[in-house]
Amino acid sequence: MDASAEIIEKLEALGIAAEKTESSKFGYDLKIGLVSENVRQFASLMLDNGFYLVYVAGFHVSPCMKVVYEMASFESGLRILAMVDADQDGRVPTISDIYHGASWHERETRDF
Repeated sequence: MDASAEIIEKLEALGIAAEKTESSKFGYDLKIGLVSENVRQFASLMLDNGFYLVYVAGFHVSPCMKVVYEMASFESGLRILAMVDADQDGRVPTISDIYHGASWHERETRDF
């Protein structure tokens, strides 16, 4: 089983859908749509499978804000882009206790 199929299988076991993409066109191998309830499960799964956090960013899309996470793995070479819509109050669960470097990204995203 190739690396992307293995990660897709693990994500689907958590109820998270992943879409395989053309990395040469998009810059990432998998695109994932998250809901607030599975952000932390996603982050834990990525860490447990050797992925590092590339960045966390936010952007406004009417009617809410989207938060984007990019993860990558040196071992498998996979890059993953995951997006979640912020709640109506503009919040998403923190992953800074899972990926300690996320605290800076999360603060910057919140401030801007």
